[in-house]
Amino acid sequence: MLVYGVACVIGMLHHEVWFDEVQHFLIARDSKSILELATNNKYDIHVLLWKMLLFFDTHYISDNPMSMQILHLVIINIAVYFFLCYAPFNLVAKLLIIFGYYFIFEYSILCRNYALGIMFLFITCKLLSEPGKHLIAIGILMFLMCNTHIFFIFASVGIFIYLCYYNYEHRSFNARFGALTVLLLAGLVISVIEIRNLPADNVYFHPGLTAWLTVHNLSFAVHGLDKGYISFPPLHDPNFWNRHLFEGWSSIIKVPISALFLVYPVWMLRKSRKAMIFYIFCALFLLLFLTMSQMNGSRYYGMFFVFFLAAMWLASYDGVDTLAFLRGQKKSLIDTGATALFYAVLLIHLATGVYVYEQDYTRPFSQGEGVVKYVNTQHLDSLPVIVDGYNSGSVLSAYFGRQLYFVDVDLFGSSCLVKKEYFPAVRKSISDELANSKYVAGLADFVLITNRADFDNEAAANTSYRFQKLAIFDGAIIGSENYSLYRVSKKSF
Repeated sequence: MLVYGVACVIGMLHHEVWFDEVQHFLIARDSKSILELATNNKYDIHVLLWKMLLFFDTHYISDNPMSMQILHLVIINIAVYFFLCYAPFNLVAKLLIIFGYYFIFEYSILCRNYALGIMFLFITCKLLSEPGKHLIAIGILMFLMCNTHIFFIFASVGIFIYLCYYNYEHRSFNARFGALTVLLLAGLVISVIEIRNLPADNVYFHPGLTAWLTVHNLSFAVHGLDKGYISFPPLHDPNFWNRHLFEGWSSIIKVPISALFLVYPVWMLRKSRKAMIFYIFCALFLLLFLTMSQMNGSRYYGMFFVFFLAAMWLASYDGVDTLAFLRGQKKSLIDTGATALFYAVLLIHLATGVYVYEQDYTRPFSQGEGVVKYVNTQHLDSLPVIVDGYNSGSVLSAYFGRQLYFVDVDLFGSSCLVKKEYFPAVRKSISDELANSKYVAGLADFVLITNRADFDNEAAANTSYRFQKLAIFDGAIIGSENYSLYRVSKKSF
């Protein structure tokens, strides 16, 4: 636990937050009340609990992004503590899991709402060792999971089905189970209301407006299984994050791998029907989500693995030890191979974790923090700051600690409102953006920060402004968060 905690602290001290992390942070920071937070959240598809924690963090502790990172660090370490203390795995498996990619980077160093959901899920798994004693506590955790992330709504429903099976076996349906059901339904209702309030002009996927149940969409979702279990990135790609080594491989290789990981967890859990049903429901909900949304991200695919860990934990309560071959127990050749495959997956996760951790340690994940430090140390912060690149400007607002002017959407802001009108298919030139801005027209001297890499020729040809190139910040793992800085002044005629 101590080694893991130190590794997380070191990794986080060398990690620069990026758009996805600061989006929730900024919505919380710039809301004056919880009611306003709910209003400001309307263009974000996520439920509110993580943002509510960030609201109290930014308003009563610090509005520096580091405060969010510390909060996240505490949450994931609590989750790992419960895992190390109570999960039914041997020490080798536990070490490989916590130092693997998902727990040493994706759900720890990157600050999102997944760690909160994992913490609730792991605590729930512990309480399910004696469900009859803890039904109210489990119901409260399910309510919280429903308001953490849509994936943990899937987990809550899976746990409910698990408990229905358990109570059927033990003939133990009672008032406390009724209270648990009410808590779950309350969590579902609140989360559905929040998600359904998403405006129609947002850029997120709208399944009711298109034919989403297609072979292509199903194939995309099923391939999420192999990406979740085999997480290794392409080493030749400097922007490797959220990409996978075998994406370009032939379907002759990828389809059997997907089929394997579609069947493999069910085979491993077959001796515990309750745990198997829990995993099947969680995995099916996640596959449906991926089919409908076509959203790509290692954090999505990793949830297959997290659900599998939770299911193996629950299977242990039925006396099923999926890793028993390390203890000298006799197993069939198929079972031995299945257990060996699990350790092979963990070794891949460990290798991925080491590689990604090293890359994030030695390279900037985003150049946003570096840009802000440069502006402040060069005493340019007294000048107006103009940002070109709406979706890349949020991280700058987080580190500057204030709202900025985004010239491409012609407004002051911080978090990114994902309106369709703000993301045109063809991006306007910077010259056109500056010429059409009433705010910029009143400025004689300002700093321009852009995430475009090819602006020099356009700057030289501009007849209205003189551009002095100050610095280039490139080499970030997130390619869209490399920046060029210019000091811009009006030309005199």
